[in-house]
Amino acid sequence: MTPAATAPGRAEPGAGPSPAFDLVRAGAAAAGTGWNPQLEDIARGADPIDWERAGFLAARLRVVPLWWAAVRAAPPGLVPETVRTSVRLDFEAGAVRSLQVTGALLEVLEFFESRGIEAIAYKGAVLAHRLYGNVTMRQFKDNDLFVRPADLDAARMALTDLGYGDLHRASPAGRMVMRRAGHELTMTRQDDVVELHWGVAPRQFAFATDVAGLFSRARRADLDGRPVRYPAPEDELLLMCVHGAKDGWKWLDNVAAVGRLVNISPDLDWAAVVASAESRGATRMLFLGLALATDLLAVTLPGPLTDRMRRDSRLTKLRASTAAVMAEGAPVDLSPGGLRQARFHLAVRERARDRLEYCWRGALTPNVRDCQVVALPRPLGALYYPLHVGRLIARYSPRPWAG
Repeated sequence: MTPAATAPGRAEPGAGPSPAFDLVRAGAAAAGTGWNPQLEDIARGADPIDWERAGFLAARLRVVPLWWAAVRAAPPGLVPETVRTSVRLDFEAGAVRSLQVTGALLEVLEFFESRGIEAIAYKGAVLAHRLYGNVTMRQFKDNDLFVRPADLDAARMALTDLGYGDLHRASPAGRMVMRRAGHELTMTRQDDVVELHWGVAPRQFAFATDVAGLFSRARRADLDGRPVRYPAPEDELLLMCVHGAKDGWKWLDNVAAVGRLVNISPDLDWAAVVASAESRGATRMLFLGLALATDLLAVTLPGPLTDRMRRDSRLTKLRASTAAVMAEGAPVDLSPGGLRQARFHLAVRERARDRLEYCWRGALTPNVRDCQVVALPRPLGALYYPLHVGRLIARYSPRPWAG
């Protein structure tokens, strides 16, 4: 049972969430604690459960570990044995991968330390360990590390010495442009992937990541006997909501992570989180992530915050449409550079100047794909800017001669 499989028992559009989706989201809300009365009520309700459909949704929405924790604790005979076996195999395959990625993370962090490079582990193994006490309870395939911009070259060289190579293999001019316009550098070594971050979203997204602040507020967690830096909960919550908005909230796993972080952080400084979001025009992105956690997983938020979220009519439409698409198990394709992606990104911004900046930068700022078209020497790196504009014109201009 894989995300690429054909969706079994797909509900008719507009039919509302299916019992299978309700069961999967209840399993995600259980956060790995097993079977509970809510799951029991849904499973034995008046509407029959399409267990194959539930398994598909769990895989498609990347919550197989949380789904398996519920399924394996279900009363005997309730879950068909074929479904139970399929979910278990999916979980075990993902768990092996998560453990491999965790080992690669610890290797990289140890090597960075030997080179005097500080890094903050973002998402991945450290987040899974903090949220659920077990790295196998989230699905992840790579390691994301924040490094200070001044340390980016040193970090890249350190990874090169460990056998990693630049995924995009850009020219020096291309790397310079990608660093200005982007937010991450992807390095690979066979199946191992490390993304070095100096931001959470590309420059076009018009969200400024306070990397210096991340390091000054970072905390430490013990991962397999080693202290590892991670973002403070207030920073991490906002980053996760911005990341979710950037990707179109395709996966229930990300919503579950937001909800779980809220639930395990009773001392969360909500005023600081909201103030940080407001200062960067990311309030609606923050609220959308929190709204989805509330709507789908019944996460409880402070009353004043909930009241403020209700007053945003655009947020009301976004939370409903995003949850509905997720329930279908076939999220809208938000391919980078596409019009659907742009429309969604514009909808999650509350400030007109951020929407204008998004459009302006999208029209004029080169991206990774531009740098892959041609490898320009460093003296000619500025030509990537007109190249980007030309590619946009070619992509979206009318073609009366076609056909």
